[in-house]
Amino acid sequence: MIMQQDGIRTKTVKRYKRTTNSNHKQKIAENRLKQNFSINIANKIWRSDITYLRTKEGWLYLAAILDLYPRRVVGLNLDKQLSTVLVLRALQRALEERSIEEGMVFHADQGIKYASNQMTNTL
Repeated sequence: MIMQQDGIRTKTVKRYKRTTNSNHKQKIAENRLKQNFSINIANKIWRSDITYLRTKEGWLYLAAILDLYPRRVVGLNLDKQLSTVLVLRALQRALEERSIEEGMVFHADQGIKYASNQMTNTL
C-alpha cells in the first residue's frame, strides 16, 4: 500500500526458465532413476546440473556434481563459457575427489552438454 502511494512498483521475476537444449541428435541415455534419488551408499549415484549466475561482468556458468549420499558436492567448475568442457572439468574434479566403482550411475538432464560425444566417452 505504501509502495503504491509512492509510485513504487516491484519487478516481476520469472521463477523458471527452461535452459536445457534437448533438441539435438546425440544419443540420450535411459533414465534409470525415474526421479528416485533415495540412496544410502556413497559413490553409487552422482547427479549433475548447470546453473547460470549473473555478475556485474556478465554471466558465469556453474556445473556441479553431487553424490546423492551423503548429498555432498564432489565436483564443481565455474566458467564464462557454457560448453561441454564446463561439465568435463567438474567431472574431472569429482574423480580427483572420489574413486568410483563399476555400476555407478551418473544422472543429468538430456542437454547437449551431457549428451555430447566427449562427455559420453569420458563417462
